[in-house]
Amino acid sequence: MRVTLAAIVFAFILSGCQTSAQLEPASAIKPNVASEGTLANEKLVSDATAGLQNILGKAAFTSETKIVKSVVRQPEGTPGAQAWQEMWIVDSKGTRTPFLMTFSETGLGSANFMIEKMRQPSAAASANCPKKIGDYKAGEATSEQIKGCLGAPVDENHNPDGRYVYLYEVENNITVGFLFDSSGKLMRTSGYKRN
Repeated sequence: MRVTLAAIVFAFILSGCQTSAQLEPASAIKPNVASEGTLANEKLVSDATAGLQNILGKAAFTSETKIVKSVVRQPEGTPGAQAWQEMWIVDSKGTRTPFLMTFSETGLGSANFMIEKMRQPSAAASANCPKKIGDYKAGEATSEQIKGCLGAPVDENHNPDGRYVYLYEVENNITVGFLFDSSGKLMRTSGYKRN
């Protein structure tokens, strides 16, 4: 059974979350719509890959380089003005670098994209971080600690009552959601494996 990022948010029973930009919150995504792969056409993939080469340097891209793509937010809006987000992980020379890719259509058949390199934890931060996700204790761990250890989340959603969720893809097929109260204390952690 394929588990999606939307299922994580629904598991937290959050509604009315707000995010920036024109995209609706992840809590509004219907179950079973997030997926591995890309929604970008061949030209858009080529342009976005060139953008990644500009960021990482052409030397980082060899014949062995792989880019793992996952749709983390399905298209929202009307045809020709839709926007969606994907996470692209560049696996090059033993290093995996994640990027959040935001695509916005500028008419039928054309789109702009924005590349955001996801922050990864420093070696110093990693030394003080739990070795396992399950070691982040509810009522003790904070959102700042988790962000410092795991880097920027793949998705972040805020509820009007102050609760919020960080979503992380910790491996190719495992997604973890952290639910925080309005003070930033961890309330609950949920992990999901996609087949």
